[in-house]
Amino acid sequence: MAANLQDGVSDDFDYEHWSPMAETRLMENGVWDVVQNGVSPNPTKIPELAATINSIDLAQWRNRVIKDNKALKIMQSSLPDSVFRKTISIASSKDLWDLLKKGNDNKEAKLRRLEKQFEKLMMYEGEPMDLYLERVLEITERFEVLGNPISDGF
Repeated sequence: MAANLQDGVSDDFDYEHWSPMAETRLMENGVWDVVQNGVSPNPTKIPELAATINSIDLAQWRNRVIKDNKALKIMQSSLPDSVFRKTISIASSKDLWDLLKKGNDNKEAKLRRLEKQFEKLMMYEGEPMDLYLERVLEITERFEVLGNPISDGF
C-alpha cells in the first residue's frame, strides 16, 4: 500500500456515508468477498506453490484477481476526484477499503469534516427555522460526541 493518509483522505470525503453505498454496490456485483478477504499472492511466483499448484486452483486464483480488479474499479469510480488522486496507486480493493476506513476513522479527520460542514451551514430559502436549527443541533451534537463542543468563538 503506497498511500499514507494519516491526515484523512479528504475533508470532503465522508466514509460513514460512502461505505454502506459502496458495500451494497460491491455486493450487487458479487465482489464484496474479495474486498473483505483480499487476494492471495500469485501462486506461480512462490516456489513451494508453483511446483504443486494445479490448473483448477490457478484458474480460481485468476478469477479472484479479476473480481478484485472489478471491485477496485467500482470503488475508484465512486470516489470524489480529490480522494481518487490520493489513492490511485492502491492496487487492491482490500487495501483501498482499509485505507479509506483508516484515513477517515481518526478524530481529527472527523472534526475537520464537521468544521467544514458547520462553516458551510446556512439557512435555505423558504426553510422553516425549526428545520434549520435541527441541522445546526445535529452538527453541534456530533462535535460533542467527539469531545469538542462548539464554543461561541468556534
